[in-house]
Amino acid sequence: HPKAEIVVGRAHHLGAWAHRLAPRIYDRLVGPIVEGGALRNVPEAAHDGNVFAPSPQTNAIDDGWRKHDHRLLGMVLAIASATVAAARAAVGAARSRRL
Repeated sequence: HPKAEIVVGRAHHLGAWAHRLAPRIYDRLVGPIVEGGALRNVPEAAHDGNVFAPSPQTNAIDDGWRKHDHRLLGMVLAIASATVAAARAAVGAARSRRL
């Protein structure tokens, strides 16, 4: 039996929603975004990482999704939903004109 997917991180939550709303657009955009953000070839000073001791910057405990994050996410989702709805309406109108 397949297990439910677990989404971790604010950016991944937004990406999962974007993929559900507009998978083709998401697929075209995610490559360049990952290349530019996550796969940068930036030199890093030598360090032990977090193998021998925890990293305070990345291992901090916070309150999770803060209130301002909810407002921002809501605004982004509302804009994305309106954009998708407008695009679908435009495509539908264009198709009905052809018939």
